[in-house]
Amino acid sequence: MRHDYDELILRTVPRYWELIRTLVDQVPLSREMRVLDAGCGTGAVSSEVLLREPDADITLFDASEDMLSIARGRFGGCVCVRGDIRDLPFPDSSFDAVLCMLSTHYLREYERPAFLEGVKRVLRPGGVFVYCEHTFPGGDADAQVVGEWRAFLTANGRTEEEADAYLSRRGRVHFPLSPERHIALLEGAGFADARMVLCSYPQAVLSARRYLL
Repeated sequence: MRHDYDELILRTVPRYWELIRTLVDQVPLSREMRVLDAGCGTGAVSSEVLLREPDADITLFDASEDMLSIARGRFGGCVCVRGDIRDLPFPDSSFDAVLCMLSTHYLREYERPAFLEGVKRVLRPGGVFVYCEHTFPGGDADAQVVGEWRAFLTANGRTEEEADAYLSRRGRVHFPLSPERHIALLEGAGFADARMVLCSYPQAVLSARRYLL
């Protein structure tokens, strides 16, 4: 399953590993830093964290027991917790960083403020939240982004029908927002330094920090 999933996502998300490296670039890694990989999947983000800082203290969190089983096999010393990112079951100020790779686009916009409050709660003061998400510019520009993504999918083994079926999940299964809306939600939740680090439509990496107080 790991092989199938990891291979599939490389053929689904343009510049996948560049996005992960950019995400991890935003984290001031240090020994025994406590990191929550929320929606960890098979552990791609955690693998990049541990490559750079082998002594990082990582908690892997995902709704799928199959994904956690794969991640657990990769990182035997990491804590693995099953659950929904809408309800993070961790004490206040548990982590120095919360990282999410392509997890929050399953949340409808009305669910995001509560999710962000949960992230802020489990972060220590000054801790960082970095995530990568599907995103669209909005308006007429969306059609160009959809066309470019469709071309990527078909160039990487999807039939035209499969590409169209995947892209039709937008608004039904995936609920992407514009970068501007992401930043507004982060600021509305009380995060500091909310910014878009990289935008490579149809994905973006965003970063914010919990206030020290």
